[in-house]
Amino acid sequence: MLVPILTMAQSFTSGDLQYWVTSSYNLTVEVAGLTNGMPEHLEIPNTVTYSNLVYKVTGIRENALPNSQNLSKYDSEELNKLKTLCVGDNVTELPQYFLAGNTSVRAIQLGSGLKKIGASAFNSCTSLESIVIPDGVENLDQAVLWNCTNLKSVRLSKSLTSVPQSLLGKCPSLEVIDFGSSKYEELNSMLFSGAYPNLVNITMRNAPPPFTWSTTFPAPVVKNTYLHVPVGCAQAYKNMASYQNFKAILDDVTDAQCADPQIHVSKGRIGFSCATPGVTFEYTVTTMGAKEEVLENEYIISEPYLFVIVQATKSGCEPSNTLTKKVPYSALFSSPDLNGDGSVNTTDVVEIYNYIINGN
Repeated sequence: MLVPILTMAQSFTSGDLQYWVTSSYNLTVEVAGLTNGMPEHLEIPNTVTYSNLVYKVTGIRENALPNSQNLSKYDSEELNKLKTLCVGDNVTELPQYFLAGNTSVRAIQLGSGLKKIGASAFNSCTSLESIVIPDGVENLDQAVLWNCTNLKSVRLSKSLTSVPQSLLGKCPSLEVIDFGSSKYEELNSMLFSGAYPNLVNITMRNAPPPFTWSTTFPAPVVKNTYLHVPVGCAQAYKNMASYQNFKAILDDVTDAQCADPQIHVSKGRIGFSCATPGVTFEYTVTTMGAKEEVLENEYIISEPYLFVIVQATKSGCEPSNTLTKKVPYSALFSSPDLNGDGSVNTTDVVEIYNYIINGN
């Protein structure tokens, strides 16, 4: 009798949804399917209670909801009943083809715990008008918003470091795109496909312009579009040929993250630079004492180092990431024996520290 009882306890229903227990120890479940077909308004909750236990809803199985890839599982009429969807904050990933082909859903609210959105998750959601990708999302697979023909506004996550191929393909109603992140090094060459007659504003938060291809922002797509970039960075974008198809480039973005600073060592001095203009550098210098090694009964003292830690800050912007650089003292001083005692040791490191902090 024990085995059937345990098997039955692995799944249960609550409200509109079927759940599968993924961990009895951690009390977590994933959405496995629908109870009585697709409702007009669906909420995937943060938690669900069953048998006096509160489970966190952390996942959604592939094909748990009707989509264009699983019509053999659901009646085809179920595909286009949903009007609004709210995903709870404990869900970390949306599966591929999550709502693909749903032509009725108009509004989608995604939870703050989301980290990944699978390929074609909202492909051909032709009634969807706007979407905000939560700032915790670090990974978007390709074609997530492909052929969302009524989509007007998109805001991407601050955590993204890349934008996948065909993310915004065949979205002719687009008016506003906010790329969200300040962390892009390169933008994909195949973001767009087709005509975008209503595209008015694109917002970039990178201080140094990300590398782009000639096909990233083609003239037919952005010739009537304003590109908004961080304050003081417009000229840097204008200097790159791949950004010159825009109607205008305006440096009016004030809430970007400061670009990561750089540490330079030259002629015995340490200096900082940053692609974001007008920043303040907050830094500390710590020292690592000379390392003693025993070699044939003699002490060999290796070169001591400085650890320079710096962050760029600016009012109205998010602070940059913190940069740490290991600098050998020989980059700052021509003579290893600073105090003249005939050896290189930790007292010389103190001299270095005073030099950096106090300038003497």
